[in-house]
Amino acid sequence: MKDKSSMTSLDVLLLQKELSVLVGAYAEKAFGGKPFSMRFNAQSMKRELVLADDLFLFLTERLEKQEGAEVGEFSGAIRRKFDNSRVTDVRQEGFDRLISMSFSRPENAEIVFELMGRGNVLVVESGKITAAMKYGRRGSVETKQGSMYSRPGLRFDAREASPEAFRDALLSSRADTVRSLATVIGLGPDFAEEVCSRTGIEKETKPSALTDPQIMKLKETIDGIILETAEKPHPVVYYSDGNAVQFTPVPFVIFSELEKKEFSSLGEAIMHFAGKRRIGQKDEAAEKHEKLLERQREAIQHLREEGTRSRSFADSIYADYEQFRKLISAFRKGNDAQYAYARKAGTVVTVNVEGIKLEIDTSKDVDTIASSIYDQAKEIDRKLRSAEAALAEMEKSRPTSARTRETLKIRKARKKFWFDSYRWFVSSEGCLVLGGRDARTNDRLVSRHLAQTDRYAHADVYGAPSTVVKWKEGATETTLEEACTFALCFSRAWNAQIGAASAYWVLPDQVSKTPQTGEFLPKGAFVIRGKRNYFNRLKMELALGVVEYEGERRVACAPVGAIAANAVSYVVLTPGAMTKEKIAAALHSEFGTTADEIVSALPPGKSSYAPMAKRVPQAADTKE
Repeated sequence: MKDKSSMTSLDVLLLQKELSVLVGAYAEKAFGGKPFSMRFNAQSMKRELVLADDLFLFLTERLEKQEGAEVGEFSGAIRRKFDNSRVTDVRQEGFDRLISMSFSRPENAEIVFELMGRGNVLVVESGKITAAMKYGRRGSVETKQGSMYSRPGLRFDAREASPEAFRDALLSSRADTVRSLATVIGLGPDFAEEVCSRTGIEKETKPSALTDPQIMKLKETIDGIILETAEKPHPVVYYSDGNAVQFTPVPFVIFSELEKKEFSSLGEAIMHFAGKRRIGQKDEAAEKHEKLLERQREAIQHLREEGTRSRSFADSIYADYEQFRKLISAFRKGNDAQYAYARKAGTVVTVNVEGIKLEIDTSKDVDTIASSIYDQAKEIDRKLRSAEAALAEMEKSRPTSARTRETLKIRKARKKFWFDSYRWFVSSEGCLVLGGRDARTNDRLVSRHLAQTDRYAHADVYGAPSTVVKWKEGATETTLEEACTFALCFSRAWNAQIGAASAYWVLPDQVSKTPQTGEFLPKGAFVIRGKRNYFNRLKMELALGVVEYEGERRVACAPVGAIAANAVSYVVLTPGAMTKEKIAAALHSEFGTTADEIVSALPPGKSSYAPMAKRVPQAADTKE
């Protein structure tokens, strides 16, 4: 069976109905690349209009955008022209595969989606093309900026045609009935074959051999399917050998023997189809691609070296704290030092460490300077992860002499939780536990979210996050021990590969931002007054797994007991020799998530992990 390669006029009929909810909504951002999309915002909804493979248009909830999502020249033009412009109309042109969207501004401006041929999207203002996704020739018409827009020749409109007009058009064809319905009447091959199947008329019959009752039956069947699509749609996706091969706005008899899945909207059906079908990918010049790969590998190696040297320098500050304090004092006085440096604006100097230039503000104290260098290393890590992800994608798209195949990946944007900017997990007793990621989020977490009924956990180790337990009735010391273990493992103790250590918890009124007279309290730090409740000899051990929270799947890294109680499968982590990136690359497929999400959840430094474990079902998990 031939896979569906484009939408039909019948699909577009239902598509226009679903897109009509955008009337009154305001255009936001547009994104280029694969797929092209536009975001819309109204008081009651946030939606995204997506064009997959240049030919499949659908409306869905917001999609997840990868960091550095492509804008491109055409989508940039869309942004400039239509940003915050209100949609005034969405229409199907005739009974064809054309969708036009009109806007409140620019004046007399519309976006036209051509869902036939190679597919195209055009901006038309007062009849002239001012931007297009693709320029070039379409038949005898050339698409170029500034030229008058000429719509593709509209098909016979089966919706509006009278019985006489339908009969005359059908009898004018010399092809067989199914081809005449597909081309002359404009139904397309699948719709035409469905009409023949429902009427029982042989596809090979010539229109001239049809009786008037048979022609009338064809017309009535077409009208019935169109009416069903408009008033009682029932979108279906069909599969062959596990791949999506077709979709229809209502069930088709001709596909009844295929495996199928029903959807509540055509948009959902097309999105599912686009993600499950297999799409051909064009050949490229292998030599050029290899050069790009080599450049990317060199850039990654440079970032790795830069990050290692930055951390080594920061670590050396703490290793020889007093010597570095004297060095800063020398910088302030303008004396020569052992490091090559060039004074910049004010108190900022550039230090050259093994070929890496680092900026240091000599007006700051030693701890602040070290923290700043660690922050620079974090930024290098972020760039490194992006570069490695880009390399992985380039490797996947490596061209060969033959045509390759890939599956288009479309992911809905995840639901956002108020605590997404923090580290978090759910304890084995159901308490939400939050931890800061850096000094800024430590401050924000405690000042905004530490309530009088909560608990505060911390460890006396540099880099340990402020940890807040959103306490709930029935929780015990088990949750407090998990929170303390969490605070300890996400400190520098993990990277130092300490076997065990202690951490403590206190009540909220023991946590203060006010230091003793004459003392200085750095950003992200707090004063603890009163008794500290310690847990000693806590194991440096975490688990990584996918948990479900309010219907959303998230990667979480937390004490083993907490993850074992909430994740179907997980791995146990201990300090080790594998980088975050290697662990993420090894596990993201098994977890069904992205490598970046795993990297973001892992503790600082290197780790090792044990084979995947499965959660043992509890009594509450088992239905009677």
